[in-house]
Amino acid sequence: PPLAPKFEESFPEIVETARFFPSISKMLVSYGEEKFYEKEIAFVDEEFFKIFTYPFVYGSESDPFQDIHSAVITEEIARKYFGDENPVGKNISLEDETILTISGVIENVPVNSQLHFDILLHFDLLEVLYDVEWDWESNSVYAYALLSEDGDHPALKAKIDTLTKE
Repeated sequence: PPLAPKFEESFPEIVETARFFPSISKMLVSYGEEKFYEKEIAFVDEEFFKIFTYPFVYGSESDPFQDIHSAVITEEIARKYFGDENPVGKNISLEDETILTISGVIENVPVNSQLHFDILLHFDLLEVLYDVEWDWESNSVYAYALLSEDGDHPALKAKIDTLTKE
C-alpha cells in the first residue's frame, strides 16, 4: 500500500498513482428492503479514475468521492437497488453499520477487464472499517501508475527496482 504514494513522490516520470484493493469476502449491501451480499467490491484511491477510463452515467470522474463514505456503483448495481432512478445522493448501508452515499454510477465493467468490481469505495475507508495499518510487507493491494509520455521508461524501471529493493 505505501508503494503507490512513494512512486509518485519519488519519480517525476510518474504522473499519477492509484491503489486497488478487491474485497476478499462478500459484504452485505442494503437499500430499504433490498439486501444482497455483494462480492465485487473494491477500495480505490480517487485518482483511480485519472488512470482508468470508466464512463460515468451519473456523477463525475473529476470528483468521484465527495468523502470517504461515498460509493461509485455500476449501472447493474444501480438497477438492482434503485430501478431506473438516478441514485446519486441516495444512501446505502454496508454490513448494516456503515452508511455510504452514492456519488456516481459508471457503465458496467467489461467482462474482459482484468479488474472486476460492481461497487467502488474510497481506499481510506479501509482504515475506518478494519482499523488496518499498512506497511511495506502488505502485498494484497495493487498499485497502478500513469507514466508521462516523454519519460525515460527503461531508466524509470531501474529506479523502481532500486526503490523496491530498499
